[in-house]
Amino acid sequence: MKIILAALFSVVLIWTMPAKQDTSDINNTTNAKVQAANVEQARKSATEDIATLQEKTPEPQVSPSETAVNVQTSAKASEPEPQPKVTQATGCEKYRDIIDNYSWNVNTAIAVCNAESSGNANTSNLNDYHSFAGCRGSFGLFQINCSHGKVYDPVENIRIAAAMYQASGWKPWSATTCKYKVQCY
Repeated sequence: MKIILAALFSVVLIWTMPAKQDTSDINNTTNAKVQAANVEQARKSATEDIATLQEKTPEPQVSPSETAVNVQTSAKASEPEPQPKVTQATGCEKYRDIIDNYSWNVNTAIAVCNAESSGNANTSNLNDYHSFAGCRGSFGLFQINCSHGKVYDPVENIRIAAAMYQASGWKPWSATTCKYKVQCY
């Protein structure tokens, strides 16, 4: 509002300013005095108008609903950023920390584990006959053969699988898993 009034005041001043006249004219002095008086009167009038408008212009009122919006906005600004959604690890990925404790390619080990058991530590395959051990069955995450017993405990199963890997690489899983399901080599 003040900017509009200042612009209005400037326009009034420009309109009332004397135009350039020939200095040889005798009436120049009289015209200049009349125009100066007009400019002064316009200045006073504009100043009074501005003062009157300032007195009459009420301060902007903020409604309770606007206050509530402002409070909610400031509350949102202080809230922490939403965190990315954390997904639960599935399959053998949930054993990554344990699998990572051994010297082997962790991603390949997880892939073999998933191919053997889908991450189910309690799975078994009683159709596997291990002639070298004279027993039947493979157990747990890595389907450890029966020569080690029925190893369902994930930590122990992973430890035995890592030891088997250290002794002969991925060969214990090469008949089916590394041949058809996982690129082990």
